Amino acid sequence: RTLHVTLRSLEPYRDRIPAGDPLRAVYRDALAEAAQGVRPARVRLAGVSPHPGGVLVCGHPEDDTLVRLWERFARAMASRGVRDLEHGRVRDRWYVSLVHFAGPLADPRRIVDWCDAHADADFGLAELDTAEIVQFVLADSVIHVKALEAARLARA
Repeated sequence: RTLHVTLRSLEPYRDRIPAGDPLRAVYRDALAEAAQGVRPARVRLAGVSPHPGGVLVCGHPEDDTLVRLWERFARAMASRGVRDLEHGRVRDRWYVSLVHFAGPLADPRRIVDWCDAHADADFGLAELDTAEIVQFVLADSVIHVKALEAARLARA
């Protein structure tokens, strides 16, 4: 339940995002508009890759749903006057954040070696039927994914 495919980065990190936050309402409404009539995404999860903040599982879309949802969400946000935090970059890599590092690693080489040993791992096909606005929250040295808003994708 805590794994997700990142569709878009929305803003720099904030500790608190209250339910009545005006930007949160904009995100919610734009997401609902973007998700309307979009069917669940099918993504093959295969291969792992380290990065400075954690370990990723590579996502390989089996349809165009993620790209369509990304484009629709970008348009819905722009129509509401929200600036583009991704600075015009078009997302062409999809991934699931498998591990987030809560601090510096004592031995980063072990993570790189583990990823090399599991580079061909196939975790199966995921059907993503919900799009969410999430916040990463660090508590007790563990990073939690907190869903703030959600939109269901339509069944075919």
